[in-house]
Amino acid sequence: MNNTMKNFIYGVLLILSISGCATYVMKTPFNKQDFAEFTKTGTAYINGQAFLTTRGGEVRYGAGKTVRLIPVTKYTMELHVFYGDRQMRPPSDVNLAQFVRTAVGNGSGNFAFEEVPAGDYFLECAIYWDVGNERTGSTIRKRVHVDEGIRGSYILTE
Repeated sequence: MNNTMKNFIYGVLLILSISGCATYVMKTPFNKQDFAEFTKTGTAYINGQAFLTTRGGEVRYGAGKTVRLIPVTKYTMELHVFYGDRQMRPPSDVNLAQFVRTAVGNGSGNFAFEEVPAGDYFLECAIYWDVGNERTGSTIRKRVHVDEGIRGSYILTE
């Protein structure tokens, strides 16, 4: 599927969800077994920095913002497509929260996760700020892969 088609689908889903005309129903059922490997204590270490740059060139760090480490499964892949550049939140399933690790960005937006099991993850951080009466910013999401015993360092920005 090309980017134009994806953007069109995202736009339609966003309009429908905002208008209240439709409720998104997950096609992929939540399966706790898909997350089993992610509950183990691992030996990987993930760190990085989250920030956005304004149109004027000012850097907005993810200071005090929650960085989420979300296991990649069929379920979270569907959420990733549906939510696009908004923060992933299960529409009606609160089970996902127990499998998401969180860290808080320091004053420079730096974050770290220790004892991470090997696998694929989404790193996600929502950075928003007010400009006058308008809210601006974005949710940054990046898919990463970590292997046991490896230190992975990632920059979360657009």
